[in-house]
Amino acid sequence: MITPESWSIRFEIEGATIAYETVLTELCGVLALSVSRPYLDAPFWVVEGFCDFAPDEAGVKAALCAASPDGTAPEFAIIAHGERDWLAENRASFPALHIGRFWIHGAHITDAPPVGAKPLHVEAAEAFGSGTHPTTEGCLRLIDHHLKRKSPLRVLDLGAGSAILAMAVHKLVPNALIIASDIDQIATDTAAANRRLNGIAPSVMRCVTSKGFAHRTLSQKAPYDLLIANILAGPLKELAPEIAQNLADDGTLILSGILTTQERQISAAYRAKGLIIRRRVRIGEWSALALSKPSKKVI
Repeated sequence: MITPESWSIRFEIEGATIAYETVLTELCGVLALSVSRPYLDAPFWVVEGFCDFAPDEAGVKAALCAASPDGTAPEFAIIAHGERDWLAENRASFPALHIGRFWIHGAHITDAPPVGAKPLHVEAAEAFGSGTHPTTEGCLRLIDHHLKRKSPLRVLDLGAGSAILAMAVHKLVPNALIIASDIDQIATDTAAANRRLNGIAPSVMRCVTSKGFAHRTLSQKAPYDLLIANILAGPLKELAPEIAQNLADDGTLILSGILTTQERQISAAYRAKGLIIRRRVRIGEWSALALSKPSKKVI
């Protein structure tokens, strides 16, 4: 997609980025944000906010000072862009990622995957989930760890976005029946396109549009041995009763989209439904949790 002239505010920051994202959006008029690491395990984040007007340098500095814990703005640049093909640039700047046993790449990557790695073909698109965000990475690491011990038969990726997590499960457990659902039709279309790119049959991975568990396919295929929900803390808390209800006894639940400051309230909501935290991955200010639902069987 080629866009008219635009500008961006770009800086690097260590630690939490949420306060900076907030002021860029609310005080600086930024329309789109990118928060990424230049390479896996980099100790800092690159934050870039895009807008359709030339930002006021003094205003940007004041906003960043307000977001900073010590009141000092990070060094920043205001960059003027002419007409740009953002999708092509995004694809070109999307490096291959090696996370656990997964190797995530776009079509522009011509290198062979590392020996033993499971390739996942994901293109830059409108739907969330390319592997670069810490919530996605945290889920991938928990999936990789869990599937070394168990092979689930029924899997639900709730709020699937690009379906990268559903496809990752398929790569390790190709016989599992997987449902990838999202509230957004664009995400569902993107998930289906990614399914085709990765040669996954619709019979083993179905993509549906559903608000929570409203689509009948989700209830028909329940309970799930593995349920993944990488969304946001608010919906995760609201959906806790339904998620717990649709998780099989001895099933595993992987949650993300949770700030570390929100982890306690999410943990409490799921403990109240009988689930137990077994493992967590924290990356920056984000947390991913693996929980289990103990069996009710009497031995």
